[in-house]
Amino acid sequence: MSTSPDNTLSEPAVPQSPSAWRQLHQSLMPDYNRKATAYWWLMVVTGAAILLWALRSVLMLPAADLGVALVGITLAMLAGLFPIRIPRWTNSFTAGEVFIFLLLLLLGPAAATLAAAGETLLASWRTSKRWTSRLASPAMCSIAMFSVGSALTQGLDALHRQGFDDDGLVLLAAMLSAVAYFIVNATLTTATFHLKRGTWPQASELLGNFGWIGVTYAASASIAVLLFLSSRQSGIGVLLAAAPIIVLLVLTLHYHFRQRALDEEARRDRLEAAEREAQLAAAHVLELQASEQRFQSAFSHASIGMALVGFDDRILQANAALRELLGLTHEHQLIDQETGNFIDARDTAALLAKVKALKDGAARSFAGEFRLRQNAGHEIWARLDGSLFTPIDSDVPCVILQVQDITARRAAEAGLQQIAYHDSLTGLPNRYHFQQLLTTALDQARDGSGK
Repeated sequence: MSTSPDNTLSEPAVPQSPSAWRQLHQSLMPDYNRKATAYWWLMVVTGAAILLWALRSVLMLPAADLGVALVGITLAMLAGLFPIRIPRWTNSFTAGEVFIFLLLLLLGPAAATLAAAGETLLASWRTSKRWTSRLASPAMCSIAMFSVGSALTQGLDALHRQGFDDDGLVLLAAMLSAVAYFIVNATLTTATFHLKRGTWPQASELLGNFGWIGVTYAASASIAVLLFLSSRQSGIGVLLAAAPIIVLLVLTLHYHFRQRALDEEARRDRLEAAEREAQLAAAHVLELQASEQRFQSAFSHASIGMALVGFDDRILQANAALRELLGLTHEHQLIDQETGNFIDARDTAALLAKVKALKDGAARSFAGEFRLRQNAGHEIWARLDGSLFTPIDSDVPCVILQVQDITARRAAEAGLQQIAYHDSLTGLPNRYHFQQLLTTALDQARDGSGK
């Protein structure tokens, strides 16, 4: 705790809560700094003042002109509900500019300002969820149309006073004003983002992102001029006849490009699905290749004999352990050979029967003990385990055999039987063996006599 110069204790500092205005700003405009906030308020207040002036001016028009203004504003706002978005372009445009510039030429900047603000208001409420954009966009549009529209009207009046009433000049002036309106409006809009980021706008950014829209603005202005010139010669009925045609054209283009966009999206989805399937197929192939490599490694380096045998009883593949078990030195001594060349004739039929059961689906695997013939002519006992197997690179199933030498076990079993049934000193059958043989003979005699 510190003391003041007059030796009295100072009160601890109490943090002050932010004002209601600051809390409102933080909740509604969290990404706006001081400059961006001041700019936003300047645009909104100025735009609102211009809209009030425009509304007052339009309401003071004669009844006939007021009706034309209301129809034009309504058509411009309705056109804003049907934006024309060309596939592969991120921006869109509407035909509302045709009615906006037509009102500018017919009734002046006040009616055009109301139409432009109304169209932008609907567009901003459809494309943005931020209230700051929904309020600022119509305000900036009002500022742009008021300034450009006033300049066009004063310029055409000056040309008229000088005796220049050429229709070509009107067309050129309107197209230039449309491009200027686009530039002013785009500059006012992008300035907010640059103020929030503390950067300066670049002309290349403006032209690169929105340049093609300026061309559509100029085209809309040229159509408005043609309608304006026609109305001066043939009366307002030309506009009443042209309005449904323009609306129909806008709707047609809107739904045409919308269908194009849907078709393009569907085509992209199909391409993405095909790419995903191709990637999955490639991954599956790699997985199969890895599995094949693992199988080949396990097959080749297994400590017991292994072989792939076709249902025609021919050996398709064999490992080194099987060749060593049979006393063979080269792979070609086994490949494409019949199993009967290595199975004792007494067991050949039994093995073929088990393989046939696999082929017919009567069994899924088998196991048995068979006598094999080695290359040197020696006989060995082996346990054979077999099951169905389909190689990765083939659709034809075969039999995979696992061959394990059990000669030592069989010899041990024979030795135990010899010990159990024969005398260890003389080697002759013992009394237990005699009793077993006698029992067997009596059973056979009893079965033969039918008792």
